[in-house]
Amino acid sequence: MNPVSRRLSHIAKIIFALSLAAVLTLALFFGSASANFGAVCQPDGRPAVQIEGFTPFPNREVTIIAFDQYGKETRTKGKFDAQGNGTFPFGEPGVLYTDVFAKIEGSNEPLVFKNVKCDAPQKPPSQLTAIDVAPPSVSMQVGEQQVFTATGRDQNGNPYTLSNPTWTTSGGGTLAPSGTTATYTATQAGDFTITYGEGGTTIQGTATIHTTTPPQLTAIDVAPPSVSMQVGEQQVFTATGRDQNGNPYTLSNPTWTTSGGGTLTPSGTTATYTATQAGDFTITVTQGGTGIQGIAKVQVKPTETSALWIVGGVLALGIAAGAGYWLWGRPKVD
Repeated sequence: MNPVSRRLSHIAKIIFALSLAAVLTLALFFGSASANFGAVCQPDGRPAVQIEGFTPFPNREVTIIAFDQYGKETRTKGKFDAQGNGTFPFGEPGVLYTDVFAKIEGSNEPLVFKNVKCDAPQKPPSQLTAIDVAPPSVSMQVGEQQVFTATGRDQNGNPYTLSNPTWTTSGGGTLAPSGTTATYTATQAGDFTITYGEGGTTIQGTATIHTTTPPQLTAIDVAPPSVSMQVGEQQVFTATGRDQNGNPYTLSNPTWTTSGGGTLTPSGTTATYTATQAGDFTITVTQGGTGIQGIAKVQVKPTETSALWIVGGVLALGIAAGAGYWLWGRPKVD
């Protein structure tokens, strides 16, 4: 074989060896005919490298190196599963990544992707899903008013504009609606419900109301309720109002009177009684504008000095009468 032929044969062997090495490398890298890879977009809008069927590389680490159009580098890491599968997100939605490399542990040849970009996912339109009524519950008295406010919420819990409000109540009062607010005036005691509905939907919001009767004067206590005293002594009486629940009730217009036996000096819910004669009497306090009264009993006794004078006077009269009889009135005996 001449030198030229030998050289050509040598070159052919080198080319064959290189081709065989390339085939073996590709077979190892791709693992099987079913292996595939590519750039995909995640549901959240982030780009990702997706690799499937790389069976020669189970549980191997994969590093994603991405450069955006401005040359800014982003790196993330992940691992294949036992079958050589994996999805490896990187970067942000809406950014153009001009060069993306997937470096697989144990391989010197990275996968290369060009001009990868994923748009941010479109948000679904806002929809009314709930209505809040504030306050959600309230306790009030007959005659009082309460303003309720309705606020719509969408599927994400954000405020949603209510455009067609309908207010109703189960009873117990009157309702004056004004858009997304309504004023409730309680007219009777009990438990009731305020409901807000958005027209054209079945979505409602509710609030509960507990209404009680306001305190009303039902009784008056006078303290002390009874007293025994002597002529000339004084006693202070105090009046306390009570409502239907037995709780103190302010007396705003008390009127004090006595059936006699002394003088009465009123001062608001108190009055001072001065006994001037013996006997049994009553002290009465009345709340102006009502027929509700409180009564205390007074027993007045004469003073000890007065009693002694009476006894002494009686004795003196008896002695005088006896003496007169002895001196002038008895029969004379001759």
